[in-house]
Amino acid sequence: LNPDYGMAHEFDRGLNVMQVGSTFLDISTEAAKAAWEPFLAPLRARPADFTVDVNFSQQPFKNRWHPTTTEAIFDNRRNAPMGYFWWKGNASEVAAYWGAYDGRGVPWSMTQRGNAKTLAQGLFDASRTSLILWQTNKALYGEHPEAKERDLTTSINPAVFDNVAFITVGAWKQGKYPGIAGHEPSTSESQAQFDGVMAASAAIHRVTPGGGSYSNEGNYFQDNWQEEFWGSNYPRLLQIKKRYDPTNLFTVHKGVGSEGY
Repeated sequence: LNPDYGMAHEFDRGLNVMQVGSTFLDISTEAAKAAWEPFLAPLRARPADFTVDVNFSQQPFKNRWHPTTTEAIFDNRRNAPMGYFWWKGNASEVAAYWGAYDGRGVPWSMTQRGNAKTLAQGLFDASRTSLILWQTNKALYGEHPEAKERDLTTSINPAVFDNVAFITVGAWKQGKYPGIAGHEPSTSESQAQFDGVMAASAAIHRVTPGGGSYSNEGNYFQDNWQEEFWGSNYPRLLQIKKRYDPTNLFTVHKGVGSEGY
């Protein structure tokens, strides 16, 4: 809705905690604080029910991609290319063995009037059994008309144009490798993770009708994946696939043309 903002919210499993990370561009710190105040003020007014801890900072945009050791982990191996790094926020995903994962778009309509309460209940229910990540930067509702005109010519799932956010749920364990002695994943633990994430996914699906998803962050076991991942674009994509790869030389799990594989 606002091209100057990008944000992600994390709901920790079972802890009743929401972590917010917001990036803003060409806006002063004071203006950013003012924009958030209508959301934060009612929470501060109920100190017995809510703890609010919010910090704002700013830096020149040119420094955004010149990270320091505060927010990044650098590749210090011998002969490693200079400047190689990954964000500390992604460190928990290194060597991850996934129990389950799913992603779902959030339609704009579900944030309006009485639907907002339904959506909030769905998020709460889902957070009982899974970590939840809510990202506005993976939705395109309200984008600039010129950008939308370009995007409509791509294969992106059209549902994204009605979505205000994209939710992911998942569970994993680091340092687990099948077949490596002492590091094999636990079947029972993975099953418990799968069950928890799928329960959360079901709660979210119930309150996001038509939200759709996409193949990279969708459910590995997704039913009706053609519609869920590509929407109305799928028939056209399948025609292109059959024309340029009639023998299905290139096949991926639940990818275009993978029916029967």
